[in-house]
Amino acid sequence: MLVPHRAIYEVELDGAKSSSGVTNLTGRLVFEFTGSACDGFTQKMRFVMTITNREGSQTTSDFRSSTWENPEGGRFKFSINNFENDRQSEATAGDAVREKDEDGQTVRVDLSSPSSDELTFAGNVLFPVQHTIALLGAARRGEHLLVADLYDGSEQGGKVFMTSTAIGNARAIASDAAAGKAANAERLAGLTAWPVSIAYFDPSSPMKEGIPVHEMSFRFYENGVIDHLAIDYGSLSVKGVLSSLEFFDRGNCQIQ
Repeated sequence: MLVPHRAIYEVELDGAKSSSGVTNLTGRLVFEFTGSACDGFTQKMRFVMTITNREGSQTTSDFRSSTWENPEGGRFKFSINNFENDRQSEATAGDAVREKDEDGQTVRVDLSSPSSDELTFAGNVLFPVQHTIALLGAARRGEHLLVADLYDGSEQGGKVFMTSTAIGNARAIASDAAAGKAANAERLAGLTAWPVSIAYFDPSSPMKEGIPVHEMSFRFYENGVIDHLAIDYGSLSVKGVLSSLEFFDRGNCQIQ
């Protein structure tokens, strides 16, 4: 069962190729999940990074996203904004609806930003919370691979990612190993968790031949919380340590 919560991760550089020009990176990622199977699910994320290049110059990247999905996975609203040194470099917003027609299902996306546009994707694509729920279901069934197409509104709302998720063996997390010293980490003790790695592929390149656009790995708890976060962007990689965890009231409607 996914629980409403806010998690804060302290981020630092884990590795960088010389071609990236990056010598240091620090930042913070704040992730918030709220909602219910009655009202729909809201996810908010803010990811601020200060990046230092080999000349010593610093750039601050500030990524902000807010999304909402209805419980049945039939609608997905998203707003994504990116700032670089306090100047907006990206603004994407849209509304995706899963529709039925004579050929089956399709996903229609009405983009309002960066420009008005209408896009159509295959009806089998998953929205982000749908994907999380599918991942949890696969993990609980003891499956070790989940392959799915994912639409999350990124890339200016114009791309579906092919994803391949590797799921490790389940284990119960002991109290002294639960999310380190993060506040409220003791509430994760005894929960089942799985090591997970997700590779995101560009749909224009066949998965068997393509190189992932990026990869993300983490420990995934049965309540939806993650820790031991690592993100590989290809030219550089970062790791995030869970520093704070806050749980919210579930309300009267339980999240499935």
